[in-house]
Amino acid sequence: VWVLEDDPLGPLDARRPEPVAALLPDRTCYVTSTAKVLALGLRIGVVAAPEGAYPDLAAAVRATTWLTAPLLGEVFTRWVDDGVADRIVAARRAAVQSRNAMAAEILAGPGVHADPAAPHLWLPLPEPWGVGQFTAAARDTGVLVSPGDEYITSRRQAAFGVRVGLNADIDDDMLRRALLSLVSLIHTSPRGSNG
Repeated sequence: VWVLEDDPLGPLDARRPEPVAALLPDRTCYVTSTAKVLALGLRIGVVAAPEGAYPDLAAAVRATTWLTAPLLGEVFTRWVDDGVADRIVAARRAAVQSRNAMAAEILAGPGVHADPAAPHLWLPLPEPWGVGQFTAAARDTGVLVSPGDEYITSRRQAAFGVRVGLNADIDDDMLRRALLSLVSLIHTSPRGSNG
C-alpha cells in the first residue's frame, strides 16, 4: 500500500508531529506546496518520494500539468538554500497566530474555536441561517467565506458553518473589518426568514 501525504499547510504548525513520510519513507510520497506558506504567487509543488516511484510520478505530472516557470523553481531553490524560506515560514507562523487571536476574540460569541496554527477557522452558523444564504449575504457585504458543504465527507449530513480564511493577502485592519462584518451578519436574520 502506498501512502500519499498531502501537507500544504504543515510547515505553519511548529507543533506538528513528524510526517508519515518520516515513519514510512519507502512507501510514502510526501506532497507539499510553496504558495500557502512562502508566497501566494510562488506556485511550486514539491514531492519527496522513494526513488522507485519517480517514473510514475513524472508520468503523472506530465499528463496533468503544464511546465512550471523555471524562474519560480530558481527562486524557491535559492530561498531554501540561503535560509529565506525558513524566515518567511517563521514570519507566516507569527502572522497566523496573531490573526487567529484576533479572530478568536472577535468571533468568540458565535462559538468559534480557532487553532493558533491554522490559517482558517470554522464559523458555526446559528438558526435560521443556511450555509448558502450566509455565504451569499457575506459576499454581498464584501466578505468571501467558503461554504461548509465543500468540506463534509458525507452528503448524508449537512454542514452548518462556513470556513473563514485568515491567510488572505490583506492587512490586519481589513481582516478585522471583515470579521466584524461577519459577527454583525450572524446577529441579523436572513432575507426571507420570519425570525
